[in-house]
Amino acid sequence: MADVAAAPVDPSAPTPAERETSGARASADAPPSFPVQRIAFGGRTGVPVLMQNANGPCPLLALCNILFLRGALELGAGATEVAQV
Repeated sequence: MADVAAAPVDPSAPTPAERETSGARASADAPPSFPVQRIAFGGRTGVPVLMQNANGPCPLLALCNILFLRGALELGAGATEVAQV
C-alpha cells in the first residue's frame, strides 16, 4: 500500500464558519433572498414553504410559512425564490 501524505494545513486559512460569515458580509449589500420549497400539506400539493438562507430564528419566515400552510397567502407557481425588494 502506498503512503499518502496529508496536505499541510494553512494556519491563515479561514475556518468553514469564518468563510460562511465572510460570505454573508460580502453579500450584505444584496437584499436577502429565501429559497422556496414546495410540499404537500392538508391534502394540497405544491404548498410553498420559505427556507432560511442563514442559521438562526426568523419569526418573519415562520409567519409567512403559517400563512402559506393555512392558504391565506399564495405565491406564484413558478416562484423559486423570494427576495426583499
